[in-house]
Amino acid sequence: MIFPQKSVFAFSGKEKRDAFTLVEVLLALSISSVIMVGCVALMFDMINIVEHFERGWSLRSHADGIEKFLRLRISTSKISEAPSNGRANSSKTIYLAPDPQSGSSQNDKFICFGIPADHPLLLSQTGFSSGATCYLECGDDGLSLIWTIREEKKTISSEKSIYKTVISPWVKQIGYIYEDDETRWEEEDDPENRSDEFPSAIKLYFKRGDEEFSRVIPFMDFTDFQISN
Repeated sequence: MIFPQKSVFAFSGKEKRDAFTLVEVLLALSISSVIMVGCVALMFDMINIVEHFERGWSLRSHADGIEKFLRLRISTSKISEAPSNGRANSSKTIYLAPDPQSGSSQNDKFICFGIPADHPLLLSQTGFSSGATCYLECGDDGLSLIWTIREEKKTISSEKSIYKTVISPWVKQIGYIYEDDETRWEEEDDPENRSDEFPSAIKLYFKRGDEEFSRVIPFMDFTDFQISN
């Protein structure tokens, strides 16, 4: 009878040494909960930070791309046939003219330039254009090119087809910049405010949510033309 009793006591003592008390379990759960809450909060903060920077750089890169596209196209502009009711810069490569949809000199004027060769953006019903006259328009759907093909084959109608291509949904405004003297610049919302002058540049205002950028596209070479941010 003595042997079994010793065995029971020895077994009971081992169980007591391996177990955790209720206080220890609660303390461990509390510490784990605090750590998990902190990790979850940190994870969401990191996601928000990464998303903020990704969106910011995405809009910035988009604005850079639109600026480069327009700088190249405007600097290489060639217009063989002057738009009706328009006025040109000194080299007659860029015009201020109403878009071809209006057909009236009383309508708003837009920057007009020519793209002399094929471009993947300018896809008409008959394929890629062999050259186009483009009008830069800013509306509710963003910045668009209103364009016509220079040498379009007229089959059904004698009128030229007019196409519209949105190039940036985040451009909310175009400013027209005029050089008053070597150190002073003035910006106008409407180029008709200075109907006897041709603007020196345009300024595009990009906005998406709380993010805002602007880009300047000059119509000539400047040694110190810094208006964008």
